[in-house]
Amino acid sequence: MNIEADFHGDDDYLLDLYDVAEKTVEAHIDQPLEDLSIDGELVPPVRHAILLYIGDLYNSREGNAYGINISPVPFGYDYLLSLYKNYAPAGCQTSRTKVTADTVEGDAIEINPTPCLNADLTDRGDITLNMCGGVATMNEDTGEITIVTR
Repeated sequence: MNIEADFHGDDDYLLDLYDVAEKTVEAHIDQPLEDLSIDGELVPPVRHAILLYIGDLYNSREGNAYGINISPVPFGYDYLLSLYKNYAPAGCQTSRTKVTADTVEGDAIEINPTPCLNADLTDRGDITLNMCGGVATMNEDTGEITIVTR
């Protein structure tokens, strides 16, 4: 989106679009944006998704597009937000915990107290997350994640 520096006619509109984009992204990923902030700044992929969405809203001010072929940008808005989407069933809390090289088999991996989520480190270096409605297992060697739902 290119806007000339001395053009201010749409400033209020762009501020409104920013508010709309923030609320839309929160609803899309099903978690508050403050949970994705580091030192008061949104993580870059989420911030970029918000800017992409603002650009789309600014360039398409009507509900319909006539006579043009529009296709989504690969690895754009949907992809960026899929990295942060909360897929837990309603009522489950989520948390992120960093597992370090110092973590050994049998160590408790503390994830904010919740009846819906706990983690175990296996002797193969795999991390198993037990969640409401399913189990996700990540192989540390390959990075492969297996999710089994119930």
